[in-house]
Amino acid sequence: MPRLSTRRTWRKLLTRSSRLFLSSLRGKSPLRRVQAGNTLDSALVTMLAKDLQPISLVDDKGFRDFCNVLDNKYVLPTRRTIKEVLLPQLHEKVKAEVRSMLSRADSISVTTDLWTRINNAAFIAVTGHFFSKEGQCLKSKVLDCRGILGHHTARHLQEEVTKVLEDFDVKEKVLMQIPCFAHKLNLCCIDMMTSFTKFNEVRNKLKNLLTSLKQSYMKKKAFNQCQK
Repeated sequence: MPRLSTRRTWRKLLTRSSRLFLSSLRGKSPLRRVQAGNTLDSALVTMLAKDLQPISLVDDKGFRDFCNVLDNKYVLPTRRTIKEVLLPQLHEKVKAEVRSMLSRADSISVTTDLWTRINNAAFIAVTGHFFSKEGQCLKSKVLDCRGILGHHTARHLQEEVTKVLEDFDVKEKVLMQIPCFAHKLNLCCIDMMTSFTKFNEVRNKLKNLLTSLKQSYMKKKAFNQCQK
């Protein structure tokens, strides 16, 4: 076997700590390599969070080759390290920054969003809006996005929002609670539609027609021909 191939094989087997040790033997500062690695780790996890990239990106061969070209001494963290160490560290750092901003605000407004995924898992997001002391510009920060269990009653949703506000110590800074206008309008429309018998008959016929067209290609083709 060529000597170059043997070196490459051993290089793949070395862990990050082993590389730092060998680097120190060659006269390079291991502390500097650790600091550089930590900086790159931080930049990597920030990129994953900002761009909503999957953690599995670090296992993609093209991405690993790209990072090797940028810095062949940088060892990408594993998915487990990102999930259990780097992401929690970034979360706590950003949360502390947001908490500091909110502590300097006189009052805040809170909006919520609630949705259910196709697998029936429900989530609630809470966003805080406030004027910063620096420049008096409007800021909006997502305070939390968490899963929610149980019925989506007004009392239950209020309890979830209150937990978030207490976590950031801003409950007393929310001066007024206004119910969701879109939700109220939706309830009014539902009540109106259910009170008209003829409307319900037409709606049910259209619903059955759409269901039939989705289930049969030939019916959809014939329907498109009729439209022409």
